[in-house]
Amino acid sequence: MPGLHGKVIGRCSFKWLVLGIAAVTVTLNEFVIYAAQSWRWPVIPRRLSKDTLHILLVADPQIQGFQDEAALLGYITRWDSDRYLATNFRLAYSYTRADVIIFLGDLIDEGSKCSDQEYEWNYRRFKSIFHSAAKHIYVTGDNDVGGEGSERKSPQKVQRFQKYFGPPVAVHKVGFLDIIKPSYDLGEQYKGEKQQAIENMTEELSTRFRLLVNHHTFINRHDGTRNPVLDKLKPHFIVTAHDHKGYWYTCKDCQKQARWPIKPLTNLQGFLHFNLKDPQVLDEVAVPTCSYRMGVPHMAYGVIILDKSGNLDYTVLWLPSRFKMLMVYGIVLGTLVALWLLRTSYFACVKYPKLRR
Repeated sequence: MPGLHGKVIGRCSFKWLVLGIAAVTVTLNEFVIYAAQSWRWPVIPRRLSKDTLHILLVADPQIQGFQDEAALLGYITRWDSDRYLATNFRLAYSYTRADVIIFLGDLIDEGSKCSDQEYEWNYRRFKSIFHSAAKHIYVTGDNDVGGEGSERKSPQKVQRFQKYFGPPVAVHKVGFLDIIKPSYDLGEQYKGEKQQAIENMTEELSTRFRLLVNHHTFINRHDGTRNPVLDKLKPHFIVTAHDHKGYWYTCKDCQKQARWPIKPLTNLQGFLHFNLKDPQVLDEVAVPTCSYRMGVPHMAYGVIILDKSGNLDYTVLWLPSRFKMLMVYGIVLGTLVALWLLRTSYFACVKYPKLRR
């Protein structure tokens, strides 16, 4: 009986050890790491008046669809990706107290090719992930309406995007700021319907400052397609996405040079400061993706703080690496399996001494 009693205690102890390790691992990976990463974000200045705008920038969320994910495994991968996006978004929105949230295109990974029913499902997931009381502004990306690779852009795709997310080309007024969405693709020419749409936008521009938001870069493109748009819209600052990494472009008198140096922002920790009243300088920042599924090691949300005097501060809120978390799960699982095998072998040798020979 004493031997049996010891075996029972040993089995219970091992079971509680496994449950304890699993509980600690899940708690750290699914709760603590997200909160701990947010403690490292730059301090957002306290809003002293209504003359300051807080803008949260969401780049390339590309929520995963139903066609490119494995049939059964897709339920898990979509759930995990959605939860990662939602958890970080909730923390970022709460931290910044954003007045406006701008989604910089590539909202749905299969938005350009999925069926209408799949689009509806994806849209519902998107709204549940990025739920907030702030004003939302949506920019088109190539994954949403086509325009890159073999997926051609078409009026039908644009109309479907507009049905769910509003007009691709528009001017949104927020206090003293005009937020301009030209939906201007790489290689697109300033002519025809696009030229007319941009010229119509100029009639809506009336506030003190103009923020141009686009999925593809503006400054780092051929001047023949860039300059006519900049001449018409005259933005004070540009925000883009697409490359999944953070960049900063600055041009002084953009008309005189086609290409300008690129400054990577992979290690940005504090704020970049800009004066929108300087007419000789135009800056553009490219915001990193917020999704860990985009194949880059650094994910983030962008933040703009703009006051009525034209002082603009830009920073990024770096996000934890989900792949490192998943790696921890694999290591813990492998360790527990190894312990179980060792324990099983030990008790087998105790019960059957001949096995030790």
